Amino acid sequence: MLIVVAGMASSSLMRDQITLGINEFAQRDVDVMSSIGRRAYNYRIVPKLISESSIVGHGTGAYHGVVGMLLYATLLVSLYRLAKFSDQVQGKLLLVSLTSILLMDSMINTPLFSSRESHFFLYMMALLISLNRPSLDCSHDRFSRPV
Repeated sequence: MLIVVAGMASSSLMRDQITLGINEFAQRDVDVMSSIGRRAYNYRIVPKLISESSIVGHGTGAYHGVVGMLLYATLLVSLYRLAKFSDQVQGKLLLVSLTSILLMDSMINTPLFSSRESHFFLYMMALLISLNRPSLDCSHDRFSRPV
Protein backbone atom coordinates (compact mmCIF):
# COMPACT_ATOMS: atom_id res chain seq x y z
CA MET A 1 0.00 0.00 0.00
CA LEU A 2 2.85 2.32 0.82
CA ILE A 3 4.37 1.72 -2.63
CA VAL A 4 1.08 2.65 -4.32
CA VAL A 5 0.78 5.85 -2.29
CA ALA A 6 4.41 6.74 -3.01
CA GLY A 7 3.88 6.07 -6.72
CA MET A 8 0.82 8.30 -6.78
CA ALA A 9 2.61 11.07 -4.92
CA SER A 10 5.61 11.02 -7.23
CA SER A 11 3.81 10.85 -10.58
CA SER A 12 1.75 13.73 -11.94
CA LEU A 13 0.40 11.42 -14.66
CA MET A 14 -0.84 8.99 -12.00
CA ARG A 15 -2.50 11.82 -10.07
CA ASP A 16 -4.14 13.09 -13.27
CA GLN A 17 -5.49 9.62 -14.10
CA ILE A 18 -6.88 9.16 -10.60
CA THR A 19 -8.53 12.58 -10.76
CA LEU A 20 -9.99 11.69 -14.18
CA GLY A 21 -11.31 8.40 -12.78
CA ILE A 22 -12.93 10.15 -9.82
CA ASN A 23 -14.53 12.73 -12.13
CA GLU A 24 -15.79 10.04 -14.54
CA PHE A 25 -17.22 8.07 -11.63
CA ALA A 26 -19.04 11.15 -10.37
CA GLN A 27 -20.47 11.74 -13.88
CA ARG A 28 -21.12 8.05 -14.71
CA ASP A 29 -24.89 8.53 -15.09
CA VAL A 30 -24.52 11.60 -17.30
CA ASP A 31 -21.61 10.57 -19.56
CA VAL A 32 -22.12 6.89 -20.41
CA MET A 33 -19.45 7.07 -23.12
CA SER A 34 -16.60 7.70 -20.71
CA SER A 35 -14.52 4.73 -19.64
CA ILE A 36 -16.11 4.35 -16.21
CA GLY A 37 -19.51 5.57 -17.42
CA ARG A 38 -19.64 2.81 -20.05
CA ARG A 39 -18.76 0.11 -17.54
CA ALA A 40 -21.35 1.40 -15.04
CA TYR A 41 -23.96 1.50 -17.82
CA ASN A 42 -23.13 -2.07 -18.86
CA TYR A 43 -23.38 -3.35 -15.29
CA ARG A 44 -26.78 -1.67 -14.94
CA ILE A 45 -28.28 -2.62 -18.29
CA VAL A 46 -26.94 -6.15 -18.92
CA PRO A 47 -29.17 -7.92 -16.34
CA LYS A 48 -32.21 -6.24 -17.93
CA LEU A 49 -31.10 -7.24 -21.44
CA ILE A 50 -30.45 -10.82 -20.35
CA SER A 51 -33.93 -11.07 -18.84
CA GLU A 52 -35.49 -9.73 -22.07
CA SER A 53 -33.61 -12.01 -24.48
CA SER A 54 -31.65 -14.58 -22.54
CA ILE A 55 -31.16 -17.07 -25.37
CA VAL A 56 -29.86 -15.03 -28.31
CA GLY A 57 -28.95 -11.70 -26.72
CA HIS A 58 -29.26 -8.29 -28.38
CA GLY A 59 -27.56 -7.33 -31.63
CA THR A 60 -24.17 -7.83 -33.18
CA GLY A 61 -21.30 -8.02 -30.73
CA ALA A 62 -23.61 -8.72 -27.80
CA TYR A 63 -22.55 -12.01 -26.34
CA HIS A 64 -24.89 -11.52 -23.40
CA GLY A 65 -27.32 -14.24 -24.51
CA VAL A 66 -26.73 -17.91 -23.77
CA VAL A 67 -25.90 -18.71 -27.41
CA GLY A 68 -23.39 -15.87 -27.65
CA MET A 69 -21.81 -16.72 -24.30
CA LEU A 70 -21.42 -20.37 -25.35
CA LEU A 71 -19.83 -19.31 -28.64
CA TYR A 72 -17.49 -16.94 -26.82
CA ALA A 73 -16.59 -19.63 -24.29
CA THR A 74 -15.95 -22.03 -27.19
CA LEU A 75 -13.59 -19.51 -28.76
CA LEU A 76 -11.62 -19.14 -25.51
CA VAL A 77 -11.51 -22.90 -24.84
CA SER A 78 -10.39 -23.61 -28.42
CA LEU A 79 -7.54 -21.10 -28.06
CA TYR A 80 -6.44 -22.75 -24.81
CA ARG A 81 -6.69 -26.22 -26.43
CA LEU A 82 -4.65 -25.10 -29.43
CA ALA A 83 -1.97 -23.86 -27.07
CA LYS A 84 -2.09 -27.07 -25.01
CA PHE A 85 -1.35 -29.25 -28.02
CA SER A 86 1.11 -26.89 -29.72
CA ASP A 87 4.74 -27.92 -30.22
CA GLN A 88 5.86 -24.29 -30.31
CA VAL A 89 6.95 -23.40 -26.76
CA GLN A 90 7.11 -19.64 -27.28
CA GLY A 91 3.93 -19.59 -29.36
CA LYS A 92 2.12 -21.65 -26.72
CA LEU A 93 3.09 -19.19 -24.00
CA LEU A 94 2.02 -16.21 -26.10
CA LEU A 95 -1.33 -17.78 -27.00
CA VAL A 96 -2.11 -18.74 -23.40
CA SER A 97 -1.14 -15.23 -22.29
CA LEU A 98 -3.29 -13.52 -24.92
CA THR A 99 -6.27 -15.77 -24.18
CA SER A 100 -5.92 -15.15 -20.44
CA ILE A 101 -5.76 -11.39 -21.01
CA LEU A 102 -8.84 -11.61 -23.25
CA LEU A 103 -10.68 -13.61 -20.58
CA MET A 104 -9.80 -11.15 -17.81
CA ASP A 105 -10.55 -8.14 -20.02
CA SER A 106 -13.96 -9.64 -20.82
CA MET A 107 -14.91 -9.40 -17.17
CA ILE A 108 -14.75 -5.60 -17.16
CA ASN A 109 -14.89 -4.61 -20.87
CA THR A 110 -16.35 -5.79 -24.15
CA PRO A 111 -13.04 -6.39 -25.94
CA LEU A 112 -14.43 -7.82 -29.18
CA PHE A 113 -17.11 -5.12 -29.41
CA SER A 114 -14.93 -2.06 -28.86
CA SER A 115 -12.94 -1.28 -31.99
CA ARG A 116 -10.14 0.12 -29.83
CA GLU A 117 -9.52 -3.37 -28.45
CA SER A 118 -11.06 -5.74 -30.99
CA HIS A 119 -8.51 -5.05 -33.73
CA PHE A 120 -5.65 -5.88 -31.40
CA PHE A 121 -7.21 -9.09 -30.08
CA LEU A 122 -8.39 -10.34 -33.47
CA TYR A 123 -5.09 -9.69 -35.24
CA MET A 124 -3.09 -11.21 -32.40
CA MET A 125 -5.38 -14.25 -32.30
CA ALA A 126 -4.90 -14.78 -36.04
CA LEU A 127 -1.12 -14.44 -35.77
CA LEU A 128 -0.85 -16.74 -32.77
CA ILE A 129 -3.21 -19.33 -34.25
CA SER A 130 -1.04 -19.45 -37.37
CA LEU A 131 2.09 -19.70 -35.23
CA ASN A 132 0.68 -22.57 -33.16
CA ARG A 133 -1.17 -24.58 -35.77
CA PRO A 134 0.13 -28.10 -36.31
CA SER A 135 2.63 -28.55 -39.10
CA LEU A 136 1.39 -30.48 -42.09
CA ASP A 137 3.56 -33.50 -42.70
CA CYS A 138 2.81 -34.57 -46.27
CA SER A 139 5.09 -37.60 -46.20
CA HIS A 140 2.25 -39.74 -44.79
CA ASP A 141 -0.52 -38.21 -46.85
CA ARG A 142 -2.87 -40.97 -47.99
CA PHE A 143 -3.98 -38.92 -50.98
CA SER A 144 -0.55 -38.40 -52.49
CA ARG A 145 0.24 -40.44 -55.56
CA PRO A 146 3.50 -42.32 -55.95
CA VAL A 147 5.82 -40.80 -58.48
